[in-house]
Amino acid sequence: MRKLLFVLLFAVALTLTGCHAADPLQMDTVSKTESTSAKDVQDTHSDLPEAESSSASSVQDESESSLVAAESKPAETSVPSQNTEPTAPENISSGTTASRSEEKPPAETTPVKPEPEPEKPVPDTPEPVPVEPNATAADSSKIADLVVKYINDYRTAQGVPTAAWLPGLTGYAEYRSHQLISNFAHDTDDERAAATALQYGDYIDPALYGMTGEPYYTANVREAIAKGGYTGMIDEVAQSLAQLVRNSSSHWSYVGSSEYLYIGVGVTYESGMWYCDIALSRENYG
Repeated sequence: MRKLLFVLLFAVALTLTGCHAADPLQMDTVSKTESTSAKDVQDTHSDLPEAESSSASSVQDESESSLVAAESKPAETSVPSQNTEPTAPENISSGTTASRSEEKPPAETTPVKPEPEPEKPVPDTPEPVPVEPNATAADSSKIADLVVKYINDYRTAQGVPTAAWLPGLTGYAEYRSHQLISNFAHDTDDERAAATALQYGDYIDPALYGMTGEPYYTANVREAIAKGGYTGMIDEVAQSLAQLVRNSSSHWSYVGSSEYLYIGVGVTYESGMWYCDIALSRENYG
């Protein structure tokens, strides 16, 4: 019986040793199982005599020693963790790992040219306003027309109808303005001479009235005469001449009267002086 037990234990020990050598990963499980089997064998033969129990114990110890010896070899082998990734082998020639990604050279970037600063707008230089030159003798007729305008503006301002411009009467006033250069006066002979030269107005034959003398013309007008050494543009000279007559109460009493419905103005420039004749008439002689 003792021999049978020893053979049984020895066979178990050999089996365990072979198992440990084949599968080191299951070492702990087998060790626990064999340890339990040995204990069961001991418990099974607990009813044996004391001497037999000692023999079984020695066999158990011997068996356990074999187990420890068998277990010590695979224990030295480090079991790799199942969760650990395998380390890539080193590249001996380069000293770098084979799994290391090759470093790419930095991408070439095209230098960005700075945008030029917007040009500041150059302020437009205002064009010089042309200055109208001072009026000259060639502007006499233009000045006369503007004098008519200003006289009628003054008449309208005081509620008097405007006076109608007549070309024949204007010719007469121009003739008179030339006469004013040498004789600045209301002269009857000059007035008759102007009308006779132009054959403007009423024809008069003294013989028809039992008088002697040559026939003549009369314009039958009232006139206002003015002169001034004004300088400036056309409009400025015209306004100055009209204002001069307007400011004279004796002249304006008939120039601004509704009794006279027709007007003609003549202007002449001589030696820095403007001579103006404003002729008004009740009759339309054209």
